[in-house]
Amino acid sequence: MPIDKEGKQTLSAKSSIHIMPIDKEGKKSDTFGKKLYTFAALLIKNPNYQAAKGAYRKHLWDKIVPMLQSLPDPPKAEPINVYEEANMLTKHSKWNVCFIQGLCPPPPQLPNAVNITEMRNYKNGEEVGYKCVEPFVLQGPQKIMCEGGRWQTPPRCVDMRCGDPPSIPNGEARSGAPRKYAPGEIMQYSCHEGFEMVGSSTFATCGNMEWSELPSCKEKSCQKPPVILSASYRHTVKNSYKPGDRVDYECHPGFAAKGPQTITCSRGEWSQPSTCEDVTCRDPPLVDNAGIVEERAESYLPGHELHYQCQEGFEISGSDTIRCENKKWSTPPRCQDMRCPPPPAIQNGQLNGAPKPQYFPAEKVSYRCSPSYSLFGPYAAMCLKREWINLPECRAVEGRCDRPPSIDNGDILEMAQSEYMSGEKVHYKCQNMYRMDGNAEVTCHNGHWTQPPTCIVPCTASEEDMKRNNIQLKWKYDSKLYAESGDITEFACNWGYRADRNSPPFRVQCIDGRFEYPRCVRWI
Repeated sequence: MPIDKEGKQTLSAKSSIHIMPIDKEGKKSDTFGKKLYTFAALLIKNPNYQAAKGAYRKHLWDKIVPMLQSLPDPPKAEPINVYEEANMLTKHSKWNVCFIQGLCPPPPQLPNAVNITEMRNYKNGEEVGYKCVEPFVLQGPQKIMCEGGRWQTPPRCVDMRCGDPPSIPNGEARSGAPRKYAPGEIMQYSCHEGFEMVGSSTFATCGNMEWSELPSCKEKSCQKPPVILSASYRHTVKNSYKPGDRVDYECHPGFAAKGPQTITCSRGEWSQPSTCEDVTCRDPPLVDNAGIVEERAESYLPGHELHYQCQEGFEISGSDTIRCENKKWSTPPRCQDMRCPPPPAIQNGQLNGAPKPQYFPAEKVSYRCSPSYSLFGPYAAMCLKREWINLPECRAVEGRCDRPPSIDNGDILEMAQSEYMSGEKVHYKCQNMYRMDGNAEVTCHNGHWTQPPTCIVPCTASEEDMKRNNIQLKWKYDSKLYAESGDITEFACNWGYRADRNSPPFRVQCIDGRFEYPRCVRWI
């Protein structure tokens, strides 16, 4: 079929050019053949490669192939007007250019696809199908068609599987050995201990070579804090706490914790609390010859104090107070025996009255001399720190008396003389608040003074003694702290205290300079 000038379009992909020789003369054919080779090569390098190849396969293929390898690529700017080139070549020749139906070579084999077994040339319009081997997936058309000596663009076999599932913070995938995962496969995730999933999704799905949105883990919150033995929380507890929240507690009275009294929420659990241990004290230590002033209890809180009081005739050594600290009492005092043995005998004299086995500190005894002897020195000896002091002497006299004996806490009213005649008298008077016991008048009789009186010491209600026994004077207007021997003084408990059930009466009589104080204990 001749080509006219009206054909301005690029050669169709459905057609091939076949040139039939007319002139059999060698020169003409050879000259025309060179031009025709060049034209065919240009066609082959352009998109109409298959059409040109089909047209010249029988006549020129053996001569064109060597030229193809050395030809440069054509410009890509514009397609060649095949019709113009063909007409120019055929103006001065006796060749005819005709369009014929093209054939396609064997179809291409795809990687990772089932091989096509029928490898032959295919006619225009014939189709071949592709199928990927597992687990590859076909991307593109399932079939391609032969069109004008060339095949349509073939599909690809793409590996759409996913790699190992990615890790997530504070969690992990429940996967085994590393492998590929097919599209649609799911992977279950789990959170580490102390963490939980955010939302309801716990898995990811493989699709298009990628895993879907991954689940996430968050740290667990805590429920109500636990009950701590012998302790209570400082603030009202809640039903739920966020990670990192802290709750403070305090031990009950009589209990103490060695560590911080705080617990912290972490990964859904509360930290281990410090144990509140019993730090109260039990029975106070016993002290020989002493008693405890306060009322006894089963246990004592830290900081509690008790006071000891020695029995009469004993003197306290050390502090009379003990204190409870961390389940132990401080060191208690000791009571030392300060009593004296029976008083010694004196030469030419004897003790007034029968001697006793023991005498209390400050207790006194008097002596009398034998006839014709007179007493010199103090009238009475006194017990002091297990010894007798101020022992008198008996000296021989001839009816006259030496100076009258001195008495404690008392004085002679008359001017003292160095010597007194038999029958002379002197008078004694006790100091303020001291009560006289005996006759105030003493007479010199044959070198001896008659029995002088004694001044009994008053009782002193000391502030220290009242504080130790938790008492005070009952009558506020009665501010005196001294009472003569035999007088009655009334006491009352301090505010917040009550009478000890073993306490002496609160109306106390002064006896020999001593009060037997009542005792009060704190209300519990």
